[in-house]
Amino acid sequence: MRKVCELTLKTIGVILVFCFLAPQAHAYLDPGSGSMMIQLVLAGVAGLGVAIRVYWRRILAFFGFGKKKNHEPGKFPP
Repeated sequence: MRKVCELTLKTIGVILVFCFLAPQAHAYLDPGSGSMMIQLVLAGVAGLGVAIRVYWRRILAFFGFGKKKNHEPGKFPP
């Protein structure tokens, strides 16, 4: 997990460096490009929502809000 965090921070750092060092561009963005960017953002939000939905119990357990299992072995909880 620690390596993933380090890799993520390094990647974000490299992206920020390239963004700040990029020369000024005189470019035209047509409406199709704008709608594609909006579609990418919406797809990212939807993907994040699905990921949270799939791993919701693990997320709760990580923060200590999971259900406690206090039943005897061999007996089913009510």
